[in-house]
This record gives sequence, structure tokens and C-alpha cells, in this order.
Amino acid sequence: MSTTDNEPLHSGDERLVIVSQWLRKADNDLRTAEHTLTLVEDCPFDTIGFHAQQCTEKALKAVLAAHGSDVPRTHDLRKLVDALRAIGHLPADVTGLDLDLVCKPCCALGCR
Repeated sequence: MSTTDNEPLHSGDERLVIVSQWLRKADNDLRTAEHTLTLVEDCPFDTIGFHAQQCTEKALKAVLAAHGSDVPRTHDLRKLVDALRAIGHLPADVTGLDLDLVCKPCCALGCR
């Protein structure tokens, strides 16, 4: 998807549906990570890390979609943060975030 002549990618209603879908998926990943944390014995922490990364990725994509931007097909949080920075919509609290903490579990599995 791309824009021409600064036209939005989607109408407001379509954009709201897309943003809602991304946020619902992000919430599902967060709920999965939280539930997995309740497995006190033999807790699969790599699974928690994976779902934390997925939740973060989908939330960032929701912000991009909310601003009418292209949503890159990537799992790389740095690229998503750079895309938000490029359109001037990078939340202040993201600038100090250590993305390596979230990226390493997924990158160890070969996600990019």
C-alpha cells in the first residue's frame, strides 16, 4: 500500500477497523504472555519473550495504521520505531526503550 498526493491509505472507518484488529491481536499476545507467567514450574520464558515481542510489534503497527501510514511487513521493532520516527509520531516513552530486551528472544528464533 502506498499513498499518492498525500491521500490517506484508508478512510477513517477502514483505518479504525485496521487499528482495532492490530490492537486486538496485540492484546491476545499480552494475555498469552501473562497467562504463561502463571505456570510457576517449568515456565517457558522463551514463549513469554516471544509473545512480548509480538505484542509490542502489533501495538507499534497499530500506531502506524492509526496515522494512515504503511505498515511494514517486518518483525523488527527497530524498523517499526524508525517508521514512527520518520512520520513524527514516536511516543516519548519509546525513545528510551531498550529494544534489545524485547527483540532478543524473537531474533534468537530467526524472526526478522
